Amino acid sequence: MTSPADAMTNVRPLVDRWDAGLRLAGLLPALRGQDVLVLGIALGGVPVAAQDARLLGPELDVVVARKIGVPFQPELALGAVTADGSRFTNLALVRDLKLSTRLLRVLADEQRAAARLSEERLRGHRPPPRITGRTEIVVDDGLATGATMRAALRSVRRGGPSRVGVAAPVVARPTAQALRGEAAEVVCILEPDPFFAVGRYYEHFEPVSDEAVCQLLAGESVPSKPTHEPLVLISYVAADQVCYAFTGHRVRQALHLHHRRPAGSRPDRQARGHPHHGALRR
Repeated sequence: MTSPADAMTNVRPLVDRWDAGLRLAGLLPALRGQDVLVLGIALGGVPVAAQDARLLGPELDVVVARKIGVPFQPELALGAVTADGSRFTNLALVRDLKLSTRLLRVLADEQRAAARLSEERLRGHRPPPRITGRTEIVVDDGLATGATMRAALRSVRRGGPSRVGVAAPVVARPTAQALRGEAAEVVCILEPDPFFAVGRYYEHFEPVSDEAVCQLLAGESVPSKPTHEPLVLISYVAADQVCYAFTGHRVRQALHLHHRRPAGSRPDRQARGHPHHGALRR
């Protein structure tokens, strides 16, 4: 049986959402000077999107998409719905389970109401951002079936953007292929097949709180709660080039595998705590 480690051969595992956002930003097209809005899918997609917005410059906001679960198996997604009622439905699954249209509507209405309350709580008194004519990048921390992303894309398109892209650190390959038919581009670090639970591709995948999301949307740094080794920022003195941040126990391996040091230079290490501190701020 293929394991997550096998699926990521020659690819460094994702440390956490901050690391994922940092690495994802390096794969996104040049955004500076463009009219771009980065939308994080709450809750877990917002820290990833916040890193992209800080490093690349666009405005940051949130979209709430709630999964519509099967009544007797909530983790199985019938689809998803957003606060404005935009919905994606897995029609094949609905037919297989022989669910009535009425039941599906009731389930969707429940999740739409929950999405509305969540979006109001997270956005506070800030008005919704302008979408018309802008490039939108919708970001999540990982996509299995892609139901919430598809609902979010339908919601964003209602606003009349000029272009819509999808970005997520890890996306199941069949989902990535399907989304490429719905978005101008799909950017990801990992595209495994077979796919395991999103959290299996992260070393640390703690829940994200409403409070943390509100702080990120307000442009504040989230207070650090160290649950793993602090990151070490490595720069080459001679080349004056800042490289990726790695957890302390990975520094030696990272230097050997990913960043060969220029002749005559020496690594300059400075502990920075979590990657949303210091040089990784916008």
